[in-house]
Amino acid sequence: MTSVKAALQCIGVNTSGTVSILRQLFGFARGRVPGDPEPAVVSQVSIREQLRALDGDHFHLNVIRVGADLFTNPDDFDKIDYAIYRTRIIYRAADLGLGRVLHYNINEADADGYEDIGSAAEADEMIHHWSVDNNGLDAFIVDNISAGFIGKAGCIDGPCDKDDKDPPGILGGAADASWEKLARTFPHEIGHYLGLKHNHGGDTCPTSDSGNRRLMAQTKCPQDAGIPLREAVTLTSGERSTIRSHCLVQDGC
Repeated sequence: MTSVKAALQCIGVNTSGTVSILRQLFGFARGRVPGDPEPAVVSQVSIREQLRALDGDHFHLNVIRVGADLFTNPDDFDKIDYAIYRTRIIYRAADLGLGRVLHYNINEADADGYEDIGSAAEADEMIHHWSVDNNGLDAFIVDNISAGFIGKAGCIDGPCDKDDKDPPGILGGAADASWEKLARTFPHEIGHYLGLKHNHGGDTCPTSDSGNRRLMAQTKCPQDAGIPLREAVTLTSGERSTIRSHCLVQDGC
């Protein structure tokens, strides 16, 4: 297993100055382990587990907050860190690590109205409007989504060339979403970008309990089936193979 310093250098973190393990290794913007919305559950992280994850295939993430100065509820930032925390757990179970997580803010004055997404077309426009010049997937969190969805991928099996007409990006959700909706939408939309489709057609949800517990079932499906969203996160062996073969996935450190 590689050292913490070597792992940080491998994922592109400058270790010449002061380094925060919780910020640079785990990607938490607030520099602390986020709380869990269930009072009886204690969030925990493991340096050993994260180093093991980076020893294998992993991908990097850019979290871009659009209308960041409108995120006035302290919970907004904790919810985003919780979504990152849950994303790491979900994909680690599929033998895919979450590596470097960088955070960016676009304030309302510079957001060109994209702080409130009112349609699927506007979501696509936003994803094409900005990108971060690195090898991470761009995940946008907006202040509000007033359209009838909670997240959107730029496309399924997205490209890795940020000069492409379809730059690597997803709308990961809105700051005003519930903790569990944001924490499930985030990895769900990442799954789309890494090549996964819904496991059902159109507005018809899976008929089985196991189907509704899949990460790639739309959020309404486990909700309608009475399944807690945190339990609707499984990936099949075929889906695991698909995501690990995506061009954004990096080799182990």
